[in-house]
Order: sequence, then structure tokens, then C-alpha cells
Amino acid sequence: MILAVNHQPPLNGNKQMNKLLLYLSLLLLTTQIKAQTDSNYIEVSLILPFSAKSVYENPKDKNAGVSEACRQYFEGFTLAIDSLEKAGIPVSLSVYDTKLDTFFFKKILEKKEVQNSDLVFGPVMPNGTQMMKDFAQKNQVFHISPLMTLTKTSINDSFLISAYPDLRYYANFILEAIKKQDSMHANIVVLSDKKTNDIIFSKQFSTLKSKYKSFTIKNLDIAKYLDYSLHYKMGAQNHVVIACENEFLVNNVIKHLADSTQFLNINCWTTRKILEFKAINLSQWEAIHLNIITPFFINYSDTLVRAFSEKYRERYYTEPSEFAVNGFEQAVYFISAYRELHGDFSKLKELKPRRALSNYFEVKPKEELLSQQNVGLNQLIIEGHEIRQRLKYSPEQQKQ
Repeated sequence: MILAVNHQPPLNGNKQMNKLLLYLSLLLLTTQIKAQTDSNYIEVSLILPFSAKSVYENPKDKNAGVSEACRQYFEGFTLAIDSLEKAGIPVSLSVYDTKLDTFFFKKILEKKEVQNSDLVFGPVMPNGTQMMKDFAQKNQVFHISPLMTLTKTSINDSFLISAYPDLRYYANFILEAIKKQDSMHANIVVLSDKKTNDIIFSKQFSTLKSKYKSFTIKNLDIAKYLDYSLHYKMGAQNHVVIACENEFLVNNVIKHLADSTQFLNINCWTTRKILEFKAINLSQWEAIHLNIITPFFINYSDTLVRAFSEKYRERYYTEPSEFAVNGFEQAVYFISAYRELHGDFSKLKELKPRRALSNYFEVKPKEELLSQQNVGLNQLIIEGHEIRQRLKYSPEQQKQ
């Protein structure tokens, strides 16, 4: 084990938070923690905006949410290091706090031990990922973007690997799933708002029209959802993609589609944002055959999930969050893949899909870019007023 952990009983409220952040800030003061300098060790740098000192001093700091997510990711990550070492893959881990500050981040990249890393996990913010491009090219180091989805910037970096697919890929996933489930002549209407993410998502369907020539694909302003009746085709395979994150607008659409007797046998599609809505009506979701596409879904009856949760509770005295799961499964996959491929991540696309706790890992090149991304996604449906998992792999696996 290469990192000491705090095994003290948990405290409540702010005391617990302060205790953990104090421990983390003290830990990060050492900057680099190694078990030994054996050449067989894989040198890993974890660079995240913990902002430990500022959040410790002010628990209500504006960066407290990001800091907490990074701490949880770190906890899952260290559990993965234990598992890897037991499997015969020793890891030397260095941990750095960018403090969400460009100056500090530049100083981190100037450190020799970071430049000599085999793998870098982080940073999280888009400007940090952009700054990594020149560093990665110069030092020939692959870096993992762990917590963000690159929807607003396209970074042409051959050493960048995104742990999650960008929003454009969701359109590819949905169209492949429709192709798999339906006849070749689906009638698809994309309802979208004018927000940035909505536009990115909806435009990709238009871009893909030439690839799916037998599909009818139309885009419609979600505010004009009542006009959907003009595009619905009786007897056809009708699909509605809700490319919108506005809860009020989305729920209006769902209610309209669910309550109307005009729209028979439609299938609707959307992203995980809907799971964060305050007003959730599973009966309406089931009535419109809603498919929710998300990179994260946990089946708590799964043997591997139960084993991970038990280990996490033993060490941290609490239930693992989504970020803790992220840290664990990303560390296990990418570090073990590094060993298997002898460091040549240009061959990641040749690996078969691999199961994780919340998803599968299947890394593919991004369209028209040099970078890579994991394309594994979950497809969730509603049956018997319960959210269930339909697919836990990528469309590429569906073809096999």
C-alpha cells in the first residue's frame, strides 16, 4: 500500500468534512508519496483541484463541491491501487492539488516527477486539459480526463483520453440502438432547446443523417412540442429524442406524449439529466417507453459492486459516491491496460470491452480528432415503475 489512510471513526456534519479535508491538505503537502522506486512500478500522477486548504478554511467556499468530488474520486482511486498491487501491478502514485489556479497548475507541470510519469489522471477543468496538450506532446505522456465531458471544446490531442464520451457521441449511440431495435425506416424527431448542450446534442443528429439515410430525422424546437403531431407517422417506428435539460419543458413534453391517445407505440430517448429532476413521474416515463442514456448506473445486487462497497465502507465509514466509483474503476482499467499494452495507449482501441462497476470500458478514437474516449454507455428503461438496465455496453458490442 502506498498511501496512508485515516481509519478514525467518522464525525458528523462540518466536523467530518473538516477532518477529511485537513487530512487531505496535510497529505498533499508532501506532494509525492511512493512505496519505493522499483523500476517495475507504474508512475502515476493524480492532478486534481482539491482546493484542500481554501475549503478547509471555509467549508462554504465556492469550490467546495468540486473539492468534495475530487476527494471522493481520490478515495476510490486509492482502493484501486490496493487491488492492482494485489494483482501484481505495483503503482507509484504522486498527488497534486491545482487549487483551481493556472499558476499552480503550471508549476506542477514543471516538476520532473510529473514529466517522468507513465500516466497522468487529470486535471478536471477544460482550460487545464488544454494546457496539458503541449506538456503531453513534449513528454510523450498519456493523460486521462476523469470527470468532465468535453462538449464545448474540441481538443486535438493524441495523448488525451476522455473517461466518458462527449455529448455528440450520445446521438451516435441512440441511432445505433434504434437501428438495432427497429426496422431500417424509423421516424425520428429531435426536440431541443437553445442552450449550448442542447444545441450540440441535437445538431449531431442532423450531422448523422447521411449515415442513416433510411431514417427520417427532423429537428423541432421543444417550445413547439405541440407541433409534434404534424411529424408523427401512424404505423411507423416513431422515436422522440428529448435533447433538452430544462425540467419544465421536458416534463411538459412527456406529459403531452403520455396523455395523448394519438401517439401509439412511440419510443423516447434522453440523457441522464432527467434523473436529476425534482419532479419525476415513472408512470409517464413508462407510458412513452423512455430510454435514458447514461454513463453511470449501479446495480447494487451485483457481486462486484457489493465487494467494492464493503471495502469502501471498511476504510471510509460511509457509502461510496459516484465519484468514488469513478476513481476506482478508471484507475483499475487504465493502469491495468497500461501494463498490458506496455504503455502504448495508441492500441487501446484493440482491447475488447471490459466490465466496470457502473459501465463498460471501450476506448475508441474521437471522430475527426486525434484524441480518444470511452464509448461505453448504459441504456435504462422503466418497467413496473422501476428503472432497469437494458444495455450496459456500446453499440459496437451490439453488432457482435
